[in-house]
Amino acid sequence: GDGVPDAMVFEEDVDGDGVADVSGIVADLDGDGELDVLVQENSAQSIWGDLDGASHVADSSAYSSDVIGSVLTDLGFPGYTEVYEVNGTPESEMLYLDQQNDPMSCVVAASSSICNSMGIPISEEVLADILQENGVYDPIRGSDIGILDDVLNDLAIANDLDFRAQTVTGLDIDNLKTMLDGNVKILIGLDSFDLIADPMSRMLNDVGILPGSMGHAVQLIGIENTSEGNFAVINDPGVPDGAGKRIPMDVFMDAWEDKDHAAVLMSNTQTMASVLAETSADSGITLGGSRKPL
Repeated sequence: GDGVPDAMVFEEDVDGDGVADVSGIVADLDGDGELDVLVQENSAQSIWGDLDGASHVADSSAYSSDVIGSVLTDLGFPGYTEVYEVNGTPESEMLYLDQQNDPMSCVVAASSSICNSMGIPISEEVLADILQENGVYDPIRGSDIGILDDVLNDLAIANDLDFRAQTVTGLDIDNLKTMLDGNVKILIGLDSFDLIADPMSRMLNDVGILPGSMGHAVQLIGIENTSEGNFAVINDPGVPDGAGKRIPMDVFMDAWEDKDHAAVLMSNTQTMASVLAETSADSGITLGGSRKPL
């Protein structure tokens, strides 16, 4: 009779396939008026596809929610840059998106797409082999973006390419806008649960009542400032129609914060040197980065 539920069972079907992807039981065991998590299950595998060989393509239904469906809109219409205040060139970058081949290869696919947009032709299959051999990519666990830049830089040196990568954490929106306008390609680490969940689920997730974290990598290709609000524009390799998706900025920031504001910057050598010289003066930015797998 204290007004606090003594136990609660929750299930969340984030991809709409009829199977709970996040579930658990919470109860107030210690009587402090707050629910304590007893059992939880978070299955990113059930969202992005089975790992038994039966499916190697991400399930597009993960993005079918009516809550965000109205804002996930393809770009590239005539006069796009005149209608919106835009940082970056999303209308051209979206042409290079390659959908990931395997459930956990988002970092590989995003990196391959970025390389191709820079005139460096390398397929996801070839890059996957290189990253796997060097301990970056694991088909079961995902990828460690904390060391992705080292491997990409070694690859560039070995092939005499004008290319430089740098993993960083602690960037903010102003940093991202400057980099996008300076033709720096940006691979972003996100918690994709925040992208696909409804606002109530995101709130419950933020306060710890509804657990859930699904590491994912996308390319940030633009930032829009519009009369309807501000949006991050991404190339998402995890869904078939992932090119040029518009995400409300508050949702994007929530998802990015859960992954330490991690990013991997890619550009030519001169541009990267300039970017690093500028950002090194910002005490909130750390070169290197999160070791959380994506």
